[in-house]
Amino acid sequence: MTDAEQGGMISTDEYENSEFSISAMCRVLQINRNGYYAWKTELPSKRAIEDKKLITEIKQFFDDSYGIYGSPRIHRDLREAGIRCSEKRVARLMTDSSN
Repeated sequence: MTDAEQGGMISTDEYENSEFSISAMCRVLQINRNGYYAWKTELPSKRAIEDKKLITEIKQFFDDSYGIYGSPRIHRDLREAGIRCSEKRVARLMTDSSN
């Protein structure tokens, strides 16, 4: 099942390797081609970069716990390691990265 069928994001590579042209897809989605290319070349935000690093740490602590720990314990482990973030953020990232 593809990301699109699961309701997830589609990578730009999947768009470019599609049987449809970018122009046709933009017309169907009623978006500007300029907007598509601006989105494609956009750099990730500072928050997105931090989330990616945090997900790596979360996965490490989760694996160290043999997949048992939930967000409260992972949050505690992160705090003990000197990584500051909220438990709610840890829970969101754990949920998002498991899909």
